Amino acid sequence: VVISSAFSFFIAFRAYKKRSLSLDGAIAAFLVGFFHFLSGWLFGLCLLMFFFTSTKLTKYKSERKKKLEAGYKEGGYRNYVQVLSNSLVGTCLSILYLYHVGFRNIAIDFSSDYWGSIILCGTIGHYACVNGDTWASELGILSKQDPYLITNLKKVPRGTNGGISMLGTLASLLGGLVIGLTAFFFFFLMVRPHRFSHWPVLIIGSISGVFGSLVDSLLGATLQYSGFDPDLKVVVEVPSDKTKLVSGRRILDNNQVNFISACLTTVASAFLSAAFL
Repeated sequence: VVISSAFSFFIAFRAYKKRSLSLDGAIAAFLVGFFHFLSGWLFGLCLLMFFFTSTKLTKYKSERKKKLEAGYKEGGYRNYVQVLSNSLVGTCLSILYLYHVGFRNIAIDFSSDYWGSIILCGTIGHYACVNGDTWASELGILSKQDPYLITNLKKVPRGTNGGISMLGTLASLLGGLVIGLTAFFFFFLMVRPHRFSHWPVLIIGSISGVFGSLVDSLLGATLQYSGFDPDLKVVVEVPSDKTKLVSGRRILDNNQVNFISACLTTVASAFLSAAFL
């Protein structure tokens, strides 16, 4: 408990000082980190890999992103809603793991521990989803070509919710694979009798990264408003008299889309893994 508290406090405080998190975002991150590290290194490492890579990519070519994104914030500066939309599912899974398994590391083995394996695969799928989607968003917008709307494959301005590109899709694959690699090395080092048997987590991570990003795009294209502001020359998410509708309806915001896509990908990755592994 002490180690989990200290480690989580250090990371949250450091992120707050670097303006990657707001004050309420840092408090939420501390609580999220506490339960993740308390549950075991797999949960903590997946969380850290997502947080650090997404933060770095948010800052990447920030000057160019300012011209393409309305309301772009330097360094991310995420609040508690943004933190929880990407990590609440993972936190719930870590608490379920504590209740079901306790303070020990187990292998993914559906024949010996079905629900423990479900939780582990769901966690990998969850963080592959949010990491892949973040990588797709932060790198896809930098593509030299305009993206295609996922629902009709027509070209739309960069920054449109639901827009997909080759660069963004590849980024989602790599973002998910990074989580898969993190999980693989964890099992290789910590769960010794099953060192090489966990190679399927690489596939779980890669597929979940792409799947989660596509689900996010589909929800964004249909249930999230995207309009083009001729004065700012960027895509905005709040309609006005000047904006021209590009796609979607104003039903969900970005945080809600992220949360729903993470939930769907978590369930899909967990139970599909159980069916095929």
